[in-house]
Amino acid sequence: MLQKGRELGTPGHAHLVAPGLAVPEPDETRPRLVTAFRFVLNVDLHLRDQLMDFASMALPDPDSGLLLVENHGNASSLRHLRKTFGRLDAHTWFQELSHEEMAELFDRHGFELVGMQGFTMFTQGCYRRPWIWASKAADSMLCSPMSKWATDVVYIARRR
Repeated sequence: MLQKGRELGTPGHAHLVAPGLAVPEPDETRPRLVTAFRFVLNVDLHLRDQLMDFASMALPDPDSGLLLVENHGNASSLRHLRKTFGRLDAHTWFQELSHEEMAELFDRHGFELVGMQGFTMFTQGCYRRPWIWASKAADSMLCSPMSKWATDVVYIARRR
């Protein structure tokens, strides 16, 4: 993703944060954007806390920038109906995080949620033929107002 951004000439200084106890080196002359995509759902609480510690150092106050964190396993999503109606057993079920778990993570590290944007309302099978056109049209209309029930949600937060 970083390489593609560079190829497209995206302005800004984008870099990958190495695993471990990384310390940000922020440029004080402009606002920062800290992102975590495809991460929080795939790691344990300890690594989530490391992410938030890094974000806290990079974004020390409300004016320093924003934090964007993706939850690609929203426990409130329509995808959860597959489990409810017995389409998957307990051994094949997906990892999930609830909005409450995400809000608690932000709050514990001194961030306030300022927005969220949903993406994809339906299960993966709905994005194949013959339903792909209808699913994408529904996503266009529903994902913003119904972010709480989207499968994939990006949370926007800033320091308190």
